[in-house]
Amino acid sequence: MNPIRCSTPSRRFIQSALQDALPVMQAFRSSRPLAYQSQQQQPSQCRHYVKRPASRASSPSLMAKKPIPRQRMPQGLLFSMQNLSRLEFWEQRVAEQGPRDLTAEMCLNATIQYCSVATRDDSSWKGKLSQEHGLNNYILHYTAILQLFGSPDQKVLGFHMLQTASDLGYGPSTMVLYRMLLQAEDLNKGVQANLFRQIEPRFTSLLLAPGGKRDPNLLTLQGLMLQRRGDDDAALQFFDQAIEAAAGSKSSTNAAGAVIRKPRWELEATCYLGRGRILQKHDVPDVAEQSYRVAAFELDVADGYMELAQMLPESSSEREECLLKVAQSGHDKACLLLAQSEAAQAAAKASSSSFPSFPSSSSSSSSSSPEEKMQEQNHLKRAAEWFHLGGEVEVANQIRASV
Repeated sequence: MNPIRCSTPSRRFIQSALQDALPVMQAFRSSRPLAYQSQQQQPSQCRHYVKRPASRASSPSLMAKKPIPRQRMPQGLLFSMQNLSRLEFWEQRVAEQGPRDLTAEMCLNATIQYCSVATRDDSSWKGKLSQEHGLNNYILHYTAILQLFGSPDQKVLGFHMLQTASDLGYGPSTMVLYRMLLQAEDLNKGVQANLFRQIEPRFTSLLLAPGGKRDPNLLTLQGLMLQRRGDDDAALQFFDQAIEAAAGSKSSTNAAGAVIRKPRWELEATCYLGRGRILQKHDVPDVAEQSYRVAAFELDVADGYMELAQMLPESSSEREECLLKVAQSGHDKACLLLAQSEAAQAAAKASSSSFPSFPSSSSSSSSSSPEEKMQEQNHLKRAAEWFHLGGEVEVANQIRASV
């Protein structure tokens, strides 16, 4: 059985998308109108989103044509045509994240169709998306996923499209929503509970369906849910079942034969990270480290490098290698750990007895050689740079002033 596809952006991106969508998710539950639906646009107003050859103003045939009558729009539309992304956005997103059989024009047209029929008070439009508007669940799902890479308004629209696809029984959309809710942090508890009540029964149906207990993505999500609820033993069992279910899947390495490979299932890294955190929590560090190593050195996931780095001794060169990889992705904590490491090395060069302190070259012992003083200053300069990248600008400026 092929695992159900449930690809989503990273955990940090999921959190950003949900935080942007939260105010509107609350508004969907109320009867008050949404701020972005104050103006209902006609279909003709979205003409500027589609590339067309420029018309010649002097053409008598064009000037003589009568205007096409405007189609009457349903009342109470949820979304305005002003929220549509331009074709250039779809071209970039489809090229980078979209499936090969989806085009930018298909995504744009799907969004136009959706915005022109999605109303608040009547949900009958959902069942007509495929037959009357040519918008099947597959196109709806991937258009929604790509919307999550856009502006806050686009994320709201994408989240709503995912909910609609899930309402229509599309399994991948249900799984994406379930994963987003499981990995959300600091989300309004009332909104989150309401969404869970809608999504969890659908997810359970997928898990209990024939083949569901052999789908590593479903098993991983079930493990995440149990881990979130504090049932670590049951969660660990589902993570292990997911690994076992994918044991027959083909893994791959790059052409150079490096360790890094493609995941055997879409949530493989999530599975190994969840498994590692549970094992580390229950004081099984050796096995936890093995799980983190798979997520880091085989799947090349930032969180895997970060978790592994925090388990390794500070003097380990492998720890610094892991932190550098994470810091390159803009992880503040990794930058700060690297900054502290550089500052500690500078303090050691200056024979400082306490840390954190940021000695200047003038505070070094008189017996220090010029080479040692230079090494100390280089460590301090790197520490200042890492502190700055990690968001500790004042600390970085203090160190720079001391050098």
